[in-house]
Amino acid sequence: MSYPDIQVVIMDYKHIPPITREWLRQFDHVGYASEICDGGCGSQDFIVIKRNLVAQWFLERTDREYLVMIDEDVRPDIDTYLMLDNKADICSAHFFGKPGWLAHNHPGQVSMAACKISRSVFEKTDRPWFKILYNDYHTEVVKCECDWFASQVRLAGFYPVKAGRVVHAVTVLAVPPDDDKRTFKFLFPDKHRRRLLERTKKETPPTPEGEGGE
Repeated sequence: MSYPDIQVVIMDYKHIPPITREWLRQFDHVGYASEICDGGCGSQDFIVIKRNLVAQWFLERTDREYLVMIDEDVRPDIDTYLMLDNKADICSAHFFGKPGWLAHNHPGQVSMAACKISRSVFEKTDRPWFKILYNDYHTEVVKCECDWFASQVRLAGFYPVKAGRVVHAVTVLAVPPDDDKRTFKFLFPDKHRRRLLERTKKETPPTPEGEGGE
């Protein structure tokens, strides 16, 4: 299978797994953000800068009709081709977020973990295409790059869709079985943390009045 009208760019940072490299062989045009932008992807802010630079490079330096951005920690699945074959101007794949839920899964939302975008979207959408909004103290993200992009393209008259799925490499903790069980529990880090804190609160006796303070 070949996709001559698609430019794939891997948003690489540290390591691209062998399964992804093997999957990339079907494409005629493959690039890497670290080469296009002269550096890897680090913090959230830098990732946004890289996405904008990659989109600009796509418009100015290629003649392909579609840009596909794929994050380094994403693996192709058996039906990822459904995203690739979709003719919508913006089509992203379903994927599992790090906290353990389907990310950006509501109608009209975009998941930038794996997303196919037509040239006309970048040409007709106001810049910046990608941006992160923080609260006044810059301590919390109030709108991530995916939601910013989705709102920008909808203002330009486009409606994002989803098709297919990708596998997301995330950290999962294996909890040993209880004495009377033989099955392990697999928990996402956030859930494990909440579980541990809840247990700690239950088992920690209250500090008697007049003790533990000044």
